[in-house]
Amino acid sequence: MSQSPRGLSPSVNSWNAEYLDAQYAQFKADPASISPDLVSFFQGFDLGMSDGGGAVRAAGGEDLRLALGVRMLIEAYRSRGHLSAAIDPFGRPRPAQPALSLAAQGLSDADLEKQADPTPLPLAKPSTVRQIVGFLQQTYCGSVGSQLALVPAEEERAWLFERVEQLAGQFTAAPAEQADFARQMIRSEELELFLQKRFGGYKRFSLEGGESLIPGMNAIINSAADVGVEELIIGMPHRGRVNILQNVMGKTYEQILSEYHDNFHGPLTDNGGDVPYHQGYSGTRKTPAGKYIDLSLSPNPSHLESIDGIVEGRVRGKQRLRRDEDRRKVIPLIMHGDGAAIGQGAVAEVLNFSQLDGYKTGGTIHIVVNNLVAFTT
Repeated sequence: MSQSPRGLSPSVNSWNAEYLDAQYAQFKADPASISPDLVSFFQGFDLGMSDGGGAVRAAGGEDLRLALGVRMLIEAYRSRGHLSAAIDPFGRPRPAQPALSLAAQGLSDADLEKQADPTPLPLAKPSTVRQIVGFLQQTYCGSVGSQLALVPAEEERAWLFERVEQLAGQFTAAPAEQADFARQMIRSEELELFLQKRFGGYKRFSLEGGESLIPGMNAIINSAADVGVEELIIGMPHRGRVNILQNVMGKTYEQILSEYHDNFHGPLTDNGGDVPYHQGYSGTRKTPAGKYIDLSLSPNPSHLESIDGIVEGRVRGKQRLRRDEDRRKVIPLIMHGDGAAIGQGAVAEVLNFSQLDGYKTGGTIHIVVNNLVAFTT
């Protein structure tokens, strides 16, 4: 069964011009005689048709068709625009999304130069349909896709839409920040190249293809500390773990490289004898803003995604010990491979527990690393 886009109810979405014309006439005569969702829609429509002095221009079926088509187009991009985002590293075009076409919303190329109310988008009122489509393409179909329509809390969803649409796809960084991001990714790649050259016969599950995870993780950690997070509990699979241990957690090169030698025997209490790409690590980090945050990367039990529940349990216990009733001082972060995230039942099981009083941790940051070697090969 198809569902209406969020923000418009079924009686508005299943429209035709004659029906809406009749309902609009009823609304003007007696608002109580029509359904509440149509009252809300027509009130917004009247506001958009206002000339600024309180007068409302006469509205006919053509005005309603254009207004409703634009609103539904906005909802379509909010719901499905991410499916057309240019995120393939090889630049391959993604399949066309019929819902994002003008025709799917009762519009056509002939409407592109017509003016319409772009509410709730941060555009001039009125704007042409062409301007509205261009803005939606830039916001939801650029190099960063945003899938927000499924966020269940209406207030949170509205806040996210507002933030994303204010940025309008323009994610910028100062030159110094860009240089720092580049240095972090170069360090990450250099480590992988060295390990391949020096320990070519060893399994290592490199981060190659996902190097941007390093500056991304470091940005999350710094931002978390800035808003008062005291501890971050991390879970991840084996791929990229050695790189994370060094470039995020701060484990030294000496510690990491010694574990690749056959004669290395660490203490059993420190996971001694396990392979380097299973090791955990804990430490305290000072951020560029001078804040301190405790980091703990849980050991990898080798079975993909079984660490998820362990991370959530550790966080819940630490929140209790810290009397963190708001669940803001200790937060979980879990990384997934693109194959395991969709293929392992443990992921869905942990999500199903997330809203239960006895298990909730206040939310989890999930990162899916897609280097095109698993589910999306």
